[in-house]
Amino acid sequence: MIIIFIMVLAVPMFVCANIALWFFGVRPYIHRHGRSCITAANWGYSIWADLTTAWEIGKEEGCFPLSVKLLFSLQVIEVLVFLFVLIGSTML
Repeated sequence: MIIIFIMVLAVPMFVCANIALWFFGVRPYIHRHGRSCITAANWGYSIWADLTTAWEIGKEEGCFPLSVKLLFSLQVIEVLVFLFVLIGSTML
């Protein structure tokens, strides 16, 4: 029951934070550097494609902006939370 409660609270929080960081942080960063943003089949693919583009720009410059670092860490945390819930729910 606690696992379901955590998922109900955590998933919308991560999704809203991801979309906000992507829309207000990563996309303007890509535009400032003269690259085009990628529009994909859904929001998740677009966020991931833009994140990889921003990561490549950061590699070329030698520094990554905070929005790219935060978005990448939120993506990793989302995957870990999903795996934790999946493994935890199968053990019950």
